[in-house]
Amino acid sequence: MATAGSGASLSSAKYSVYELPLFVAIGVLGGLLGAVTGFLLWRSRDRINPPNADSEADAITTRMADPEIASLRQLFSPYKPRWFFFEIVECMRKLSIVCVPVFFTAGSSEQLVFALVITFLTFGAYWSLKPYGDPTDMTLALIAQAIIFFTLCSSVAQPLSSGMDVVLTTLVVGFVAASFLLSMPCF
Repeated sequence: MATAGSGASLSSAKYSVYELPLFVAIGVLGGLLGAVTGFLLWRSRDRINPPNADSEADAITTRMADPEIASLRQLFSPYKPRWFFFEIVECMRKLSIVCVPVFFTAGSSEQLVFALVITFLTFGAYWSLKPYGDPTDMTLALIAQAIIFFTLCSSVAQPLSSGMDVVLTTLVVGFVAASFLLSMPCF
């Protein structure tokens, strides 16, 4: 479980000298990564999401057989053809939940609320957009976001009472068990 007071922070005088370079590095890395990935996907958008495909299944079959975009396949293959750019959203989510919190005081409520908001919004985006082509991948992505959310919630509940901590721990264990069961091949 995440605990208050753990993690890195730039709020101390010892690390404040790194704040601007780190902010620039995260901004440049995120911006450059998103721009290059976006350019590569946008340039091949008609091959990734064929406009003349009769159905989504036809579009997936066509794009998987196209040797011209084989080098980009890892970026778009988990997603439905119309959401071919979703890997950029996923990279921004990862950067925002891992890198941005260092600009808050370690273990602060601001850091926790920021991570909770990002996780909640991601869950909502996954639920409403359903970007993954495989229903199992979609379910696992939703469960993963729920696990992260309830793990973060356990940091809030820790000082409240042992009963609330037990409830949140049970939810997290339940979601982990469900994701494990869903990831196993059916016999």
